[in-house]
Amino acid sequence: MLRRNGYMAVLQWRPSDSFELKADGFYSKFDTSSSGRGFRVKTLSDGTFTNPVILPNGAVTGGTVSQNGDPYFVVQTTNDDNSLKNSVLSGGLNAKWMLGGWTISSDVSYSHAKSDFNNGVSWGLLYDDMSAANPVAANDEVVDYHLNGMQPGTVGFNHDYTDLSRMGLGKVGVYPYVYDDESKAFRTDVRYDFVDNGFLSALEMGVRYSRRTYNADRSAFEYGNDFGQYPAGQPPLALDPSNAHKVCFEGNLSSFPCFLSINTLAVLAANGVTPTPTKNWNANWTMIQSAEVDEHVSSGYVMADIDTNVANHSLTGNVGVRVVHTSQYSNGLQQIGSGQGEPITDELGVTSLDYIHVRRGKSYTDYLPSLNLNWHFDESNQLRFAAAKVMSRPPLNKLLTGSGSWIDGNTYNMWGNTSPFLDPFYAKQYDLSFEHYSPDSTGAFAAAVFFKHIDSFIEDYTINPYDFAGNGIQVPINPATGQPYENGQYQTAVNNDKGGFVRGIELSYSRVFNFLPGAWSGLGFTGSYSYSQSQVTSTSTLSGAPQTMGLPGLSPRVINGTLFYGNQGFDTRLSVRHRSAFVSNQMAIDTQIVYYAPETVVDYQASYAFKNGLSVLFQVNNLTDEPTRTYFGNEAQTGTLQWFGRQYLVGFTYAL
Repeated sequence: MLRRNGYMAVLQWRPSDSFELKADGFYSKFDTSSSGRGFRVKTLSDGTFTNPVILPNGAVTGGTVSQNGDPYFVVQTTNDDNSLKNSVLSGGLNAKWMLGGWTISSDVSYSHAKSDFNNGVSWGLLYDDMSAANPVAANDEVVDYHLNGMQPGTVGFNHDYTDLSRMGLGKVGVYPYVYDDESKAFRTDVRYDFVDNGFLSALEMGVRYSRRTYNADRSAFEYGNDFGQYPAGQPPLALDPSNAHKVCFEGNLSSFPCFLSINTLAVLAANGVTPTPTKNWNANWTMIQSAEVDEHVSSGYVMADIDTNVANHSLTGNVGVRVVHTSQYSNGLQQIGSGQGEPITDELGVTSLDYIHVRRGKSYTDYLPSLNLNWHFDESNQLRFAAAKVMSRPPLNKLLTGSGSWIDGNTYNMWGNTSPFLDPFYAKQYDLSFEHYSPDSTGAFAAAVFFKHIDSFIEDYTINPYDFAGNGIQVPINPATGQPYENGQYQTAVNNDKGGFVRGIELSYSRVFNFLPGAWSGLGFTGSYSYSQSQVTSTSTLSGAPQTMGLPGLSPRVINGTLFYGNQGFDTRLSVRHRSAFVSNQMAIDTQIVYYAPETVVDYQASYAFKNGLSVLFQVNNLTDEPTRTYFGNEAQTGTLQWFGRQYLVGFTYAL
């Protein structure tokens, strides 16, 4: 279920031709919920394989796997219930003065966004007898499976996972993620347009300041155990027809076994259990990952507009430089251990001496020049060139300073996979394009080449050994020696120094076929093709042996085409988008980089505008129900196969 409400208001006051004042406000509330049901086989590698299907690279893509009493090989029926509540409030006030050749514009703005994502998971497990006083988890489960590349494989079990007398609710987890993001900003721009153009037509400069505060809050509720070895006082919970029912797969997965869909909240309520997530030391990551980032950005720029002639052709564009000073600091907890920390109490009232409050971060200044030139051959043809140094700051959730630790012998080790010491994503980019426009404005053609050199990018990395003290990180004292522990490994986020280039070509064409007779003159086409290469690589071991992967999100080939038609208020279009295979993030138990198979998505849209001001719209997204398919290394090692179905949208507008 998805529900969105949005409200916007704009006020404008213009008492004279030289002064204008605008105020705007926006509020949006977005709520969505989703559920997932099915099977999960956990710790497959702990089972005993017979008749395995092994690829030349050593990967196993099928076989019969038996539990043989191993408690860490288990078949689970999954019940995921997720909800997301987002809200955004923003507003601004803008004033603009025009005095002779001067234009002065000032703006103040405020925005506040909050995201409350509740991840609810539970697992049904098979027991020998759920009516027993102390149910014992089954220890003879057998799974027979065979992957089938980019098509659904086959799977079979030796037990019935819809048997209410043997199935119980073994594990429940509720994991809220609450994020709060507040931004305050100010800017002023001053522009002067020269009356008599020489080489320059205008000069512009400005300053900007923003402060952004980001808070992350984690908590957790857990009941039971996902391997059937339940803690004292948390036995598996019995199921009955009022809170569990049989579900069978349909469509492309109709050959899979049936399972129980469990109403987790109803089962908990029937047993007097109320899921109340808390930040607590038992799940210490809830305390560590609850942190704050405070970011201050001050910048100034100067830019000159160019308007001159070169070789009897008009040359326009601009050249400028922006100076940006960033201060980024994060408050969080560091796990010291050995009782050498501060007394900190969790939400259950438990006090720990193994953690300290820390504030870490840094300040830095960047200089970002840019150049844009447009050489006009004539009114229909022009050549564009652009060069710039650009930056993109790290995501705020990667700047959190919270970190856990462990001690191994005489070494101190830390984990976190976030870091307030991250630099931005930097690149130098160059673009050259030729554009041709039809004299009658019915079509255009453009050809472009681009080259971008990426200086570095952010990745999770383990540094071993890491100089903790040298980087301002406290190291606990070894009670046995009275000296600080030696440096161990640090699992963190870093700016690697690999970098590399991205280069390619882009072609685009559009045309309205107005030369066709009668109503056919409203027919048109627009399309584009791009080809890209990248030197940026990373290494993955998810498919077995280490494998080199390309830049995440980059498809070497992307093709877009749209056939459209308009006539007397009726407009319709059919769009096709194809992209070749690429690598990107996929959320499994943890985030992982996988291959995405090529995909072709078809969308359709039609609208009609009545003469009375009413307009209606009909839209179908993913007309052919194209699946999203991923794999590990090669297509024989199936990752995920997901069919999201077609999305239908109907809307209308009315103008007075």
